[in-house]
Amino acid sequence: MSISLKNTIVTQGCLTLSGLKPASLFNIPTGNILKSLMDINQFKTAVKDRGLSLFWIEGHKNRMIIFLYRSSHIYNLLKNPHITGCLSDLGYPENPESCLCELKKGSCQEMNTHMK
Repeated sequence: MSISLKNTIVTQGCLTLSGLKPASLFNIPTGNILKSLMDINQFKTAVKDRGLSLFWIEGHKNRMIIFLYRSSHIYNLLKNPHITGCLSDLGYPENPESCLCELKKGSCQEMNTHMK
């Protein structure tokens, strides 16, 4: 993994990495989209045992939006009726797993666009 990507994830996601915040959303520079995706997958594998997950939501030209989260915290938040109500109003499913899948589906569709 590139040092600059690791530094960006640690700097931008430090509150999530330390457990003080359930999630972080930030953008990172990408020179080579395929290299960045491989680096993200490597980081994702390294932090999985710590209850963390990471995926990219969208990418354009030289930037990528990354979502880093603590799985247990996000699932607890997504069980809150006020939060699920707001997300439902925006078109997201009320089920926590389905809601995260919907976000990930968007990232998969975006990745397929970049891979063509």
